[in-house]
Amino acid sequence: MPCGDSGISIQRVYVSSTRIAFSGQSSLPAGSCLHSQLLADGEPETWWPDEACATVDADGAWQIAVELSAADAPTRLDPTLDYVLRSWCPDNPSSPVQFWFDLAGPPVPGS
Repeated sequence: MPCGDSGISIQRVYVSSTRIAFSGQSSLPAGSCLHSQLLADGEPETWWPDEACATVDADGAWQIAVELSAADAPTRLDPTLDYVLRSWCPDNPSSPVQFWFDLAGPPVPGS
């Protein structure tokens, strides 16, 4: 299903001891497929599944989750790295949306 320049947003990241998950919203039609890529300090993570498709539901919501320690995935993400999830529609790979995150959290006041 073509998706052209329709809106995609990445709204949340959830990292646990067993998985990493992203979710968002889209104005794309239900059933549209969104592809994604995870980068760590600007380099693609080779363990991130490049064939994975996050399907947009009837409410415009989508989600993708990857189990940590499955296949080539690490058992945990490195808290010293900066991560970026890129997501795009297959017929428009040159215009991905991006979501930056790290695991360090905000600095502690007074430190």
